[in-house]
Amino acid sequence: MKNYKITIQYDGTRYSGWQVQKCTPDTIQGKIEHILETLAGHPVEIMGSGRTDAGVHALGQVANFHIEDSFSEQEIFEWIMVFVVAAAMAFVVRTFIFEPVRVDGSSMLNTLTDSEFMIATKFDYWLGDPERFDIVICNYPNTSDGMYRVKRVIGMPDETIELRAGQLYVDGQHIEQNFDMASATRDFGPYTVPPGHYFVIGDNRGNSKDIRSIMVGPLSLDETKGHVRAVVFPFGGMRLIKN
Repeated sequence: MKNYKITIQYDGTRYSGWQVQKCTPDTIQGKIEHILETLAGHPVEIMGSGRTDAGVHALGQVANFHIEDSFSEQEIFEWIMVFVVAAAMAFVVRTFIFEPVRVDGSSMLNTLTDSEFMIATKFDYWLGDPERFDIVICNYPNTSDGMYRVKRVIGMPDETIELRAGQLYVDGQHIEQNFDMASATRDFGPYTVPPGHYFVIGDNRGNSKDIRSIMVGPLSLDETKGHVRAVVFPFGGMRLIKN
């Protein structure tokens, strides 16, 4: 069912502006005939597409007509509401449920590569805290560029972290790292993570600006914005991300 706007040329005069609402192509012919009868003052019959012959009676004039789709105020309002609702849903989804994020740079090799697109769930850290080896999207302290960083959590609040020849030690105990990271020889620590904060680092530890930099420091839970769950693009590299 559509709304139509009809323009008619009859007896040298152009008539326009009729709004014929909720018609199908099968019923609009009757609507046009009714308008022409009003103009001609006698019954008329549509003889072909785009014109009607009213000359059987009276003046013998030929009326030409044009039909075009017309949007009513109600339809315009409905379309506006569709876009408003869609925008609101997109905002809610990106704020509270999940968000697509692009990898920028090589700091997460070999787990993530430059320009890959990931899906990060947002609700995880509303309901609980990060766990060791979660890959997270985060805002760095003391930065205002609006960009997310992608790093891995290796240290929890109040733990003492030390990196020696690429190996991880927590409170003096060696912790296995069962993920594919770039080789690194740079040592760090020991470093005690402040209460309510997390030690995050890139898997490519020789080329990652992270908590080890005095310009970054440890992350609070509020600065940890999502949990990376999957790579979705390029399609050939689609995969789930495991801790």
